Amino acid sequence: MTEYLTGPRRLAPSFDVEPHLARLDQDGFTIVEGYVSGDQLASFREGLKPYLGSYRGRNPFEGLATERVYTLVGRGKVYEEIASDQRLLAILDRLLAPNYLLSADHAICIYPGEQAQAVHFDDAFYPFPRPRRAISISVIGAVDAFTPENGGTVLYRGSHKWSSERIHNLAAVTAICSLSRAEPTATELTGADAARIVGTGAPGV
Repeated sequence: MTEYLTGPRRLAPSFDVEPHLARLDQDGFTIVEGYVSGDQLASFREGLKPYLGSYRGRNPFEGLATERVYTLVGRGKVYEEIASDQRLLAILDRLLAPNYLLSADHAICIYPGEQAQAVHFDDAFYPFPRPRRAISISVIGAVDAFTPENGGTVLYRGSHKWSSERIHNLAAVTAICSLSRAEPTATELTGADAARIVGTGAPGV
């Protein structure tokens, strides 16, 4: 995958980076529709089958009814293709420092009965005051549609511009959170500084 570091991005004329950057700046997230093809989605599902059914999370945050499969890029060509897609890299090129690292490529399978995570932002471990620019970018692919029934991800529009105190104040945010209704084959990009809930039965859905 080292070839992603150099050379111009090969983008279809129909793909425009600018609207995605504008949405990331305004809302804290954007959705790339049709990110993977139907064949890629089928290969993704098929390649994941041998690794599902034997593991659950170690704590409530990981999800006691959630299964995670790590290091996807080492488990099949399709996972490498998805992680190094030219559209994704073209967006990341504009957001991150040169020679950035693609990391933590994994699948999350949420089973019935899982409890919603607490409100959090993914780069909370960095000891810098908020609001601030995102230090990393989270990318979430919808293998199954994100719906209120099956969980998905709840994002708080504009929360990348909030203070840590506001994010932790549930009373201030639950009234304006919205479920990201991504369809299968769509991919969502969000700054790791945007607040989110992952799981089933999240407040505000």
